[in-house]
Amino acid sequence: MRHQSKLDEGKIEKLVLFLRAIDSSNPERADKIRTEANYFENNAERMRYPQFRSQHLFVGTGVIEAGCKTVIGSRLKQSGMFWTVRGANSIIALRCARLVADSRTTGRRVGLDSHSYVAHPELEENQELLF
Repeated sequence: MRHQSKLDEGKIEKLVLFLRAIDSSNPERADKIRTEANYFENNAERMRYPQFRSQHLFVGTGVIEAGCKTVIGSRLKQSGMFWTVRGANSIIALRCARLVADSRTTGRRVGLDSHSYVAHPELEENQELLF
């Protein structure tokens, strides 16, 4: 937690240098530190939090997760509905296609407040949704 401020301030390069400077005689710990340093180094552009905040963008996952849960839940969890993942993905894709088409004709931006949806690619096709 001592170096959380480097991440919050967008000083990813300094965080990577700090991690790479850690000397560990434990091979497992050294490998873990190397993995973490590589992660920060490879994803530095995605972690420019001060820049994102200055553009009034959210940097935490909470808002996005809550929005997805609310939007998808409002469409897929209505009374008496049961969905397979394949069926849910199909209706979500159809809804996205309609929203994109609507946004092109009206010029309105498609966002969470317009009920845009994204299907989760890691779910198996025949897996039942737990609603």
